Amino acid sequence: MNTLKEFFLANSAQFRKFWVNQIAISLLGVMITLPMLTLEKNHPEIGAWPELLAALFCGGFFCFLIYDVMYALGAKDYIRVTHQNAEPDRLKALKICVLAYLPTIIVTLCAAIFRVTGLADAYGVTSIIMNMVIHAMYSGLFFYLPDSINVIAFPIGIIATLFFGWLGYYMSTHDKSLRGVFGIKTKPYRE
Repeated sequence: MNTLKEFFLANSAQFRKFWVNQIAISLLGVMITLPMLTLEKNHPEIGAWPELLAALFCGGFFCFLIYDVMYALGAKDYIRVTHQNAEPDRLKALKICVLAYLPTIIVTLCAAIFRVTGLADAYGVTSIIMNMVIHAMYSGLFFYLPDSINVIAFPIGIIATLFFGWLGYYMSTHDKSLRGVFGIKTKPYRE
């Protein structure tokens, strides 16, 4: 338990950035998804595409922010590993993202359990928490999917976020960037 506390304290800036980004982009998700739902309701000929676009924009923006936070951490660790011969921790970003996302993961698991067991009231409460408070950046995906499977939007969002956090750290510790992969010339992001 002491090592978990030390890990949290050593990476408290990344945890704080993760949570600030999560709450801010969740609010953005509410502000973008609700008008898209209204647009769809008032103009049914449009279809459900506005919901999906809202989820792609807000979810993509959140994934980019998490990628950037973990990329900056990886850049620091890259210097520490290459110049100070420190031991690399290849799963550091994934650990940070999982620990920072743990409350959301727990609510997601509860929502899935409530949905499967038929506890509609409990599922409704967890769904509102997810879609309005802590995970609203992906709520467009939740509303886009049919009611019978829309609960999978929660884990999809969590997996996407964890992947991009890990990817940012991985790319940085290998002295690469997504921009470079796509052929965009960048200056090295080193302090």
